[in-house]
Amino acid sequence: LISVMLLLGGNGALASAMQNQGQPAPAPVARKLPVKAAEAAASRALATLVLLEKNYEDAQNYYAATVLVMRPSRKRDLAHQRYFPVASKWGQRLLDQVADAPGSEAEARAWGWVAQHAGDSPLAPAAVNGLVESHLHSPWIARACEPGTPASDAQLTKIWEETSVGLARALAGLEVARRVLDAVKPGREGDTDAMTERALGILQRIEKECTGVKIGSQAASQLASEQLVVWRTLRPGMAAIPLTGVDLHGDPLVIADDQGPRVYLFWNTREMRKSGGYGLLRTLHQRFAPQGVALIGVNGDRNQARAAREAKLQRVPIQSLADGAAGGTFAKAYRIDFSPQAVLIDAQGRLVSREIPLGDLGKVLDEYLK
Repeated sequence: LISVMLLLGGNGALASAMQNQGQPAPAPVARKLPVKAAEAAASRALATLVLLEKNYEDAQNYYAATVLVMRPSRKRDLAHQRYFPVASKWGQRLLDQVADAPGSEAEARAWGWVAQHAGDSPLAPAAVNGLVESHLHSPWIARACEPGTPASDAQLTKIWEETSVGLARALAGLEVARRVLDAVKPGREGDTDAMTERALGILQRIEKECTGVKIGSQAASQLASEQLVVWRTLRPGMAAIPLTGVDLHGDPLVIADDQGPRVYLFWNTREMRKSGGYGLLRTLHQRFAPQGVALIGVNGDRNQARAAREAKLQRVPIQSLADGAAGGTFAKAYRIDFSPQAVLIDAQGRLVSREIPLGDLGKVLDEYLK
């Protein structure tokens, strides 16, 4: 009987026959992957990565090519449909492929791609974990530290303290410091002094030790210096920088000291058109002006007269400082790097929050007014 079963079914049949005869089945033999098979798996993963990067380049080129013939939101959606919506599918394929090539460069590169592109998918945290555990000194570990990373505070701290990759170390340190300083709010319970000291210490070390590391076009040390300046001058609870100057019509901008909480909205005509922000601004003014919140614009257009015409055409309901025509003094002072973006100030003239996207302003004000 055993011979017949072996001929028909192999080892599985043998196990079944032995169990039927009252004998224990042999333990399963662990699958040992040959070196050539591992190399083949790594090659398949690298070929997949080349394809994905080509798709990404095509999407970027498509976006650029349609800049003059299509609405920005529409062209962005079409470009992303060619690449980003399938990130989780391709990410799973990559992880399956490199499962047979543990510890390889292909594994690190595949996990780096998934960590960067898989978005809210559960694959991204899994890829970050794999990088931290197995590829701490690979250049691809930097993909686990970029803004928006799903890496935990503990993982970022480990990268900051242990990796030998300069870019990854700088990115991880900047992200750890940012998270800590964001968590230190006025009135927060706990040892906020120790938290602050730790974050500032990290930034000071990056400022001193990462002068040769580039993040994009900027030195990591320069980015750390900017964060230190923001903390010293623009942290919540500090006195806000008062607005002074002229409005879009050339008249002196007058802000009453006793008008309650206020919002400085940094905007320019190009970005407000692209984002559809004019309608939202009118809605916000209608909702919050009766509650005593003053919305004050800070316009970044260099052409003051054109900005005034646009404000009239779009029925902008608030007065605006002509900051762009004056060289962007207040945008620089508040470290505003994109618009439309808001700064919230309380009735005592203290900074509450900054870098608030216009789309989030209603939610922030609702929370503040509670």
